[in-house]
Amino acid sequence: MLLLIILLGILYNISFNKPKNSIELYQYINNSQNYNQARKLSSAGYADQFNIEVYENIKSKIEPSKIRQFTILEYEDGSESIFIETTPGTTKLKVLNVDELPESTSDFFKTTFTNK
Repeated sequence: MLLLIILLGILYNISFNKPKNSIELYQYINNSQNYNQARKLSSAGYADQFNIEVYENIKSKIEPSKIRQFTILEYEDGSESIFIETTPGTTKLKVLNVDELPESTSDFFKTTFTNK
């Protein structure tokens, strides 16, 4: 009976417990059984952005030395993008750094990380 409860707990954790921050995201991808399981994290329309080469690259390396978490605020008028670094893996976010992105970096994020 105890074994059944443990197995159900693991199955629940894999199926329903989605990552809430950068550390949990890394752990989820690294501990996933296969690419298709990890790819389920992608939002509708974005699944192609997370390709198998990136997945295999994450899985093949030893643990990263640092996991960082960011937010980028983009404004419709295109005037600027604000970069915010927050604490990863904490229940409540704490801000570590805030800066305005240079125009070239802002353009990179606007053109590279869009729904294609």
